[in-house]
Amino acid sequence: MEFRTEVPVPEAGLSLGYKSGIMMQGSCFTVNIGNRLKFYGFNTHVNTCGIIFNPVSVYKTLDMLMSKKLYTEDDLNLYNDTWISLNHHGSFSDSDKERCLEKINREILSGHESLKNASALFITWGTSIVYEHNRTRSIAANCHRLPAGDFKKYRCSTDSIVNIYTELLERLYSFNPSLKVIFTVSPVRHWRDGAVENQRSKAALHLAVDELTGKFAFASYFPAYEIVMDDLRDYRFYAEDMIHPGPAAIEYIWEKFASAYIDKKEHEWMKRIEKIRRGLDHRSSGASPDEYRKFLIKLQKETDEISEQNPYIDVTELKEEILRKISAQ
Repeated sequence: MEFRTEVPVPEAGLSLGYKSGIMMQGSCFTVNIGNRLKFYGFNTHVNTCGIIFNPVSVYKTLDMLMSKKLYTEDDLNLYNDTWISLNHHGSFSDSDKERCLEKINREILSGHESLKNASALFITWGTSIVYEHNRTRSIAANCHRLPAGDFKKYRCSTDSIVNIYTELLERLYSFNPSLKVIFTVSPVRHWRDGAVENQRSKAALHLAVDELTGKFAFASYFPAYEIVMDDLRDYRFYAEDMIHPGPAAIEYIWEKFASAYIDKKEHEWMKRIEKIRRGLDHRSSGASPDEYRKFLIKLQKETDEISEQNPYIDVTELKEEILRKISAQ
């Protein structure tokens, strides 16, 4: 007897390795999976504008990256003595205008190069409900706690999403002909919109993905939504808020993702990276400072060996962390 409904991942003709460039844009799935890819040293660019939930704002981000449009003061808003961008997450906001612009434009320049050289672009949509700023007539990626009266709220139709992404994917193919695009729909419920409206919102996204993957051979779908809803349909796989997937669910989705998209020959490198990182996170309570320093130096040598043997593995952040811990001894 079968006691679960396992969800298969469709073939995408994609085999990612350490030489591959990977871009992730969208909602929480991109952060969870993108951070795992970075953990293992893959060349990964995650969320140029921060976490974004609606497809229109993801479209605007990718359009901006292709054109390499840099921001100026005219693109910012001053609210409560803080400079904000309605197209960006609050992590880009700053009391200093120049710092705000520097953070935004640094990511645009980095993202432009990453997109141009990427092998795969993962796009995750969370909701088709959008907030249009009344003054600028532009859909916001983040409302930054501005008054609700400053925005008009509505749900994008499937046709409107398909139309803008048909044009976008055509330009993406010209911009980077070797790019594979993988869509996902976030399993996180937007509960404040209500259970019924959340389902309608997700349905519009699913129908749009279906049309787009039918139109473009280089576009496919990763069933993160279905894995959580149909395979892991138990509250033990959720976080305390009963909305977001919990650690076990994230780990399971990552295993599905890695099995489907990461070249098997890279898995040994991943095991070596993971062993070093786990060792870095653990310190025996009985170890003396001198013993721990020797252990860190051993991890440093192992990391240097990996870097020499495979220069495509990004261990820059890992080396810096080890060096910081050695210096602190």
